Amino acid sequence: MSIIKSITTPEAWLPLKTSENPTSSTWKFHQFTLLPLELQRKIWRSLFPSSRTVPLSYNITSLQAYSSPPPITLSICSESRSETLLYYILLYRLEFPGSRGKAGGNCGILLSKCMRQPICINPLMDTISFFAGDLCGENLKGRKRFVEWMAFLNSVDKRILERVTAVELEGLDWENTMYVHLKFQEGLRCKEMVEEYEGQGGAESWEQLNYGGLLRLEGLREIRCRYAHTEYMGNFEEQLRVFLGFHKQVWGGKIPVVKRLS
Repeated sequence: MSIIKSITTPEAWLPLKTSENPTSSTWKFHQFTLLPLELQRKIWRSLFPSSRTVPLSYNITSLQAYSSPPPITLSICSESRSETLLYYILLYRLEFPGSRGKAGGNCGILLSKCMRQPICINPLMDTISFFAGDLCGENLKGRKRFVEWMAFLNSVDKRILERVTAVELEGLDWENTMYVHLKFQEGLRCKEMVEEYEGQGGAESWEQLNYGGLLRLEGLREIRCRYAHTEYMGNFEEQLRVFLGFHKQVWGGKIPVVKRLS
């Protein structure tokens, strides 16, 4: 019996006694700092999110604010944060002079909880999205605020506007895609004239042109159009291509690709 017992229940098969409450040290990889520095950096970079669509309008919804959270590597440790900031640009909407509490600002929505989280963007990888109504229309106050927002982005880091390669225009509808929006505007003040727009004013007048904000994005390669209604049957994409063609020198003679999102 003793022989059989020793075979069927060997000591090596018995479960090891472990603490029910393991210390935090058992969950740490203490040897990480001993890895070559380049390997450590490569591990941090492997945790970066894939290409995202980051809402970059000055006024966004709660859903949009949480749709593209910052990379987790921003908050792991100082080394991971430093590596992240080599590739991502960090900015805060609350620092925009147009927000409440700033000189002349009255955009209270910017102080909501969702607006307090930082925007973290990689211009070369991420797609930025703008609300189409910010780039066109006869709301002079809104257009002025958008111009101020663009100036703010440029003051934070010039790479934001210079390096972005893809833009998504959100909320396109009949109101902001009508042909009048791409015609020449009297005194460049959003008033339609009989004369067709053929690049009058040049890219330097982007502030007063409908969709002129796109002319500030010198690295732009693709524009994605997302319509508020799937049944939209207009030819906005073709109009936009014509408009961009008048200023193709901004992109070295080749305009960005314009396509519709389903």
